[in-house]
Amino acid sequence: MTLAAEPGRLLVATSSLFDDNFRRVVILICRYDPVQGALGLVLNRPTDLEVGNVLPHPVAAGRDEPLWVGGPVDRRSLWVLHTRADIGYPGEELMEGVWFGAESGLIRRVLATNAPDPEGEVFRLFAGYAGWGEGQLEAELAADAWRVVPAGPGTLFGGEPERLWGEMMFRSELPCSRDPDAIRNSKLN
Repeated sequence: MTLAAEPGRLLVATSSLFDDNFRRVVILICRYDPVQGALGLVLNRPTDLEVGNVLPHPVAAGRDEPLWVGGPVDRRSLWVLHTRADIGYPGEELMEGVWFGAESGLIRRVLATNAPDPEGEVFRLFAGYAGWGEGQLEAELAADAWRVVPAGPGTLFGGEPERLWGEMMFRSELPCSRDPDAIRNSKLN
């Protein structure tokens, strides 16, 4: 059984993709519409830049979390993926407990409420995004350029980014009923 592309699921690049922007990437589908196309964020490409050095806003001062490459489209745009429901409007919900958005006010609220502590709430800030026009993603899926796999918060925020592609490619070979966080959560293995 093949999963359909929809928000909250992952696209795992296959070896048939030759574009360096998509080689061995895992993309979270954030928006999908058969007519409008799709938008996603690359989950396994951190940069050497720190959030505190990229954003000229006081709430970002001292933040040492990495900035992530979200994709090749509009790399000057910033997108946030986070787990905070208590910040007013949290953005678009992708799955239970996970939101995303690109509004500057949302990004400031997330940064202001997330203490720079590895044990605190989770967020990632992305520069750019991956985008597909009408019918483009469907054509790439039909050509076996991507595998679609389920996702969970542990997949989005946990683990080592350099291992994510291999783990998700392995998961794509398993039955679709597999728990989305089982591979990344050793307590479940």
